[in-house]
Amino acid sequence: MNNHRGGVVLNVDDSDERLHFRTAVLEDAGFGVIEARTGTQALMLASDAQPSLVLLDVMLPDVDGLEVCRRLKADPATRAIPVLHVSAAFQDEEHWVEGLRVGSDGYLREPVGPEVLREVIRTLLRRVEAEATARRARQEAEVALRASERRYRGIVEYAPYGICHTALDGRFLAANDALGRILGYESAAGLMTVGSVLPFYADPNERLMVTARFERERIVGPLEVDWKRRDDQRIRVRISGRRIDEGFEAFIEDVTERQRLEDQLRQAHKLEAIGRLAGGVAHDFNNALTIILGFADMLAMQISPDKPMGRDVAEILRAAEHAAGLTSQLLAFSRQQPLDLTIIDLNRLVRDACGMVQRLIGETIRVQTVMAAEVCPLKADQAQLQQVLVNLAVNARDAMPDGGTLIFETGTVTVDAQSASAREGLEPGRYARLSVSDTGVGIDEETKRHIFDPFFTTKEVGKGTGLGLATVYGIVKQSGGSIFVDSTVNGGTRFDLYFPEAAGAPDAALDRAAVDVPSASATVLVVEDEPGVRALAITALIRHGYRVVEAEGSREALMLPDEVINSVELLLTDVVMPFMSGRALAKRLRQRRPGIRVLYMSGYAGEGAVRDGSMLRKPFAPPALIAAVNASLREDPQIIRIPISLD
Repeated sequence: MNNHRGGVVLNVDDSDERLHFRTAVLEDAGFGVIEARTGTQALMLASDAQPSLVLLDVMLPDVDGLEVCRRLKADPATRAIPVLHVSAAFQDEEHWVEGLRVGSDGYLREPVGPEVLREVIRTLLRRVEAEATARRARQEAEVALRASERRYRGIVEYAPYGICHTALDGRFLAANDALGRILGYESAAGLMTVGSVLPFYADPNERLMVTARFERERIVGPLEVDWKRRDDQRIRVRISGRRIDEGFEAFIEDVTERQRLEDQLRQAHKLEAIGRLAGGVAHDFNNALTIILGFADMLAMQISPDKPMGRDVAEILRAAEHAAGLTSQLLAFSRQQPLDLTIIDLNRLVRDACGMVQRLIGETIRVQTVMAAEVCPLKADQAQLQQVLVNLAVNARDAMPDGGTLIFETGTVTVDAQSASAREGLEPGRYARLSVSDTGVGIDEETKRHIFDPFFTTKEVGKGTGLGLATVYGIVKQSGGSIFVDSTVNGGTRFDLYFPEAAGAPDAALDRAAVDVPSASATVLVVEDEPGVRALAITALIRHGYRVVEAEGSREALMLPDEVINSVELLLTDVVMPFMSGRALAKRLRQRRPGIRVLYMSGYAGEGAVRDGSMLRKPFAPPALIAAVNASLREDPQIIRIPISLD
């Protein structure tokens, strides 16, 4: 820090005469002066002393003045110090241009008089100080502006509701990330790719109404309308905003959850009232049915079924049994059905029911199963869960009058807090999950809201009681589970049922048929790009004594070394896979291992789709898989055809 009123000047010249002359002039003008005779000394003193200005001769003995200036301006510690070149060497324009290029703030040509030297330095320092003052003011203003922007940006970005600024035609001019998330994007950047708020309105009439309100009124809202998320999911939003000169500013709050909870509360009250009524009626009606069925059965034992009265009694019994079934459904819906709880493996339950389901829904509908590789244990009443499967199958059949596909899928899942929050009534934890989906006509939004209501049906009078899905709902809830439906018109329907995973082994009463396991083990290469199917096949093969080599797809299989391929006796491969089909893979592997046998798995190819191996149709259970593998290893794979049954 200097105490000189004019500042401190670093005077650099290798001539003692010029150096002393300039020092005397500057000190007489009130400047402090530091002297240097070489470029190296000047660089060191400038860094240490931080002078107000460097008066720099161009011709120096070690480092010339142009290079000294360049280094001073390149160093953050000295770049702000003004440099005034003075020399008799600058005799042409090229030298002056070079001086400016390296950062010189000015130049004087010798000889320089005392008054000129003083005034040029004072003027240069005033200019530098003015620039520094303006720069500081600008920096302070920028800091204040950034702080203000951060405050308001924080308010906008961290607000729990969406905020946007749109043009008069609906184009997004600005939006916060919260609005992006409301509409299914990770941030506001996704909204900008859409460009406009208008496509997010689910109902064109509501869009016109909101737009008209904003055009007509300065302050608008709150208004509640339906919007569509990126995934086409409908949400309910509340809009408030104002009209400004260049467009609209709006606040958007997602009230879907609030509306859902209100609807849920109303639905719960309604179902509770109906349930109490249905349960009471069913209990009383069962007393009457007990008498009817009991006496009718005694009459049937006393009267020959060939006689007219015997046939009448048989009709009474059939009608009574039908009525008993209705009361059973009423009790199930009202959750008052007595339970016989056992630990059940969901895989076995579905597999054992598939034959009955196929006969029930007819041949025009194909039943498929996607079974988990692991046991899916749950605690419930087995008869009631069979009723659930039947009711869901019948519902799917009615949705596919021209045929289609019915798929049962099992698995165990871990539901975390985030996933549970998206499924009403589902708590975090481990679950056995059953998914039942069809390729039918689908369900509209209005029907979905009432689908589990008792006595609600879309069928013609006399074609349905409206208790099928209500019964399913009651059984699932009574078993401690949850049920959800996803559907779109003409897009099929999917029911997801979650049951708390049970501890312990499933009831041994559901033993499956024994499989003939060869005493000698073989090595099987399993190639399947679907992890669940691959895991199922591997688990079944290992449990039955086979050695297994696993590949996630054709590419991975081809990368296996020759010693591994040469040890493989059977290739078990999917037909349709990325990169290379199963048939092409088999052809390539046979070039390396000519004697390898092939068993194809497919849910798409027909029985005659392959001629170079045997075919195992999906879906399949482990016993069918082991039987097919054994047959492929024992027989000529060219002629083996494994009959696959859903029974």
